[in-house]
Amino acid sequence: MYDPPGGDIMTPAEGAELAVTTIVEAAVAAWQSRTPQSIARAYGQAVVGHNRRAVYADGSAEMYGKTNRPDFVSVEGFEDHSLDLVFTWNSTGKLTGIIIVIPCPAQVVENMEDQFSADFWHDIGLELRRRFGASLEILGLCGGAGDISPHFLHYDALEAEMRQRQGLTECQEIAIRVADAVGRALACTSRLLAGPVHASHPAIRIDALCRHAPASGLG
Repeated sequence: MYDPPGGDIMTPAEGAELAVTTIVEAAVAAWQSRTPQSIARAYGQAVVGHNRRAVYADGSAEMYGKTNRPDFVSVEGFEDHSLDLVFTWNSTGKLTGIIIVIPCPAQVVENMEDQFSADFWHDIGLELRRRFGASLEILGLCGGAGDISPHFLHYDALEAEMRQRQGLTECQEIAIRVADAVGRALACTSRLLAGPVHASHPAIRIDALCRHAPASGLG
């Protein structure tokens, strides 16, 4: 935790009060203005997240470790480039909304105490609305993303060079990748595929194995 920087930056309590008020008002407005919609699911892939732990020849691993070291062996874990998608259309066939699940936290821009940022979700919203309509509603969700981040371990210099050639920020590059995948999925997903919707909320209890840290701490 850190002390609020002061000035016009909200304190945690002020932020919580604003969030509660805004969420309640949005939920009530959405319920009162609901209309019949068609809904259909889809799936795609876009490279957004990368495993953030590098493994070395001595068996150690380091978060955001260097991969250009002679003793670098591999990345430690899994990467997931899936996009789970849900499209909605109104009664005239107009695309009205997209739910997007990306298994990666929005943390391209980090450690900022003087501003709040939606990170790559802001740029995704701009790009999707540019392609599919300014009134498009977008719900962005973070999927399971343990030890996954948008930062590069491999080829970060080459990635930066390619973005520079195109005049893109890292968030804009992610937005284009996601929008391309959404467009491909939408092209083969028709509102006519939408059927009766059966809503449920299953909850499953699992027993997870504990990972014990060595006495010397995590690398």
